[in-house]
Amino acid sequence: MAVSSPISATFALMGSTVGTLTGVAMGVGRAAIASGAYGFNGCLVSISLGGLFFVANSFKMVVYVMLAVVFATILQASLTTLMTPVGLPCLTLPFILITWLWIYAGSSISGLFPVDITTVTIAEDHIKRVKLAQKMTS
Repeated sequence: MAVSSPISATFALMGSTVGTLTGVAMGVGRAAIASGAYGFNGCLVSISLGGLFFVANSFKMVVYVMLAVVFATILQASLTTLMTPVGLPCLTLPFILITWLWIYAGSSISGLFPVDITTVTIAEDHIKRVKLAQKMTS
C-alpha cells in the first residue's frame, strides 16, 4: 500500500492507532485489543475517508477522519456488546455504517471535498485533480 499510495498507508497507520487507543481508553478487554479488532475498523474507515472518497487536502479533513475513526470504535464496542450474546460478530459493520454516514453527510460538512464515485482512484490522484482545477480557475 505504501508504494501505490503513501497517503492511504499513512491514514491506515493513523486510523489503526487511533482506533486501538480509543478502545484502550474505553476499557475494552485486553484480548480484544491484542487481536487487532479495534484497530482494523479504524484502519478501514481512515483509508476510505482519508483520500479515497474525500480529497485529503487539509488538516481539518484529517481531524474529521480521525473523529470518524473514534465513532467507529465506539460503535464497534456497542455492537460487540449487543451481538455477542446471540453469537454474532460485528466484523466490519462499524466501518460500513460510519463510512456510509460520512459519505452521506460529507458534502454538507465544511472542509470535506467528496470525490465523485465515478472518479475514485488513489488519494494522490484526487489531490492532483483538485490542484489542477484550482490552477485552471485562478
